[in-house]
Amino acid sequence: MKVEGVVISISKYKDYNAMLTLLTKDNVLSFQAYGVFKPFSKNFLLVNPLMYANFLFSDNKKYLSFKEANPIIDSRNFVGCPHPAYCIHTINEMILRLVIDEDKPKLYPYLVSCLKCLYTMMSFHGYKIYTYILIFFAQCIKASGYGLDVDECVITKSKKDIVGVSLIDGGLVSKTVFDPTKHIQYAADKIKMLRLAFKIKPEEIKDYVFDPKLAVPIIKDLAIYIKDQTNTDIKHLEMIDLLL
Repeated sequence: MKVEGVVISISKYKDYNAMLTLLTKDNVLSFQAYGVFKPFSKNFLLVNPLMYANFLFSDNKKYLSFKEANPIIDSRNFVGCPHPAYCIHTINEMILRLVIDEDKPKLYPYLVSCLKCLYTMMSFHGYKIYTYILIFFAQCIKASGYGLDVDECVITKSKKDIVGVSLIDGGLVSKTVFDPTKHIQYAADKIKMLRLAFKIKPEEIKDYVFDPKLAVPIIKDLAIYIKDQTNTDIKHLEMIDLLL
């Protein structure tokens, strides 16, 4: 059996073995990979986060018996490249901490699209990672059931005169109800970016590059929002300013 997927979790046990968790378009699979930590193992590549590959399993009705993997996008290429490496680890943490297993497949097309974009940007400026982090963060929040209402004012349901966002009410707010003590004012370009992050299709990600000066504050606001909603911190986001 051949399965296309991305490694989202690696748990080492004994000296050379690992329990791996694989995200696919349909589900989340866990399996044992024997000997992958041996220096010359042909499957040593699996012990890298977000390895995107075709996985081959032998037919066994009782359990998944892993045989080998052939990389589609080898995440080892990102090692030593600060911006892509940071993006990889941040996205991986979001997958594991924000979304339950049954909802994780919703993220698969976004994850694959982000990995492809990261791979093609290797020789370009690192500021593009903030586009991928913001979009993927928004999609994780959406998949977890806490998506912001970005279509209209969350209070009045009006689509006109949107001037900010309410982290308390979970969506955009219009001028008529905006309260500076409760809401965060957003300029038109930030509102457009926030909407796009939640509504974008996976295949469209490659067509956008967000200004980090706008994207990073939005990411920080979303981190506050999801912390308030779920009491979950994304630790990697604490370092988001360091690579600017």
